[in-house]
Amino acid sequence: MATIEKYCPPTVFNPQGYSQGIKVTNAQTILFLAGQVAYDKDGTPKHKGDFKAQARECFECVKRLVEAGFPFAHPHLEEALKDALSRS
Repeated sequence: MATIEKYCPPTVFNPQGYSQGIKVTNAQTILFLAGQVAYDKDGTPKHKGDFKAQARECFECVKRLVEAGFPFAHPHLEEALKDALSRS
């Protein structure tokens, strides 16, 4: 039977009442990610007034969520994020 759980590694801010991600296991493993914000792992806002740096931080959060949820993550994840970051 599939298991659905709130998911957030310790490297990403874990707000109360909101989940950065949901992980489904015991079937195919599926990770659903929610909108990201430029907070450090303790919830402190980062890069105030610097939209570009905030966008980069959000992509870093996505990367950390995927890598923690899938230690066998696709080898091209780094390249895909670098491409996305270079456009921000």
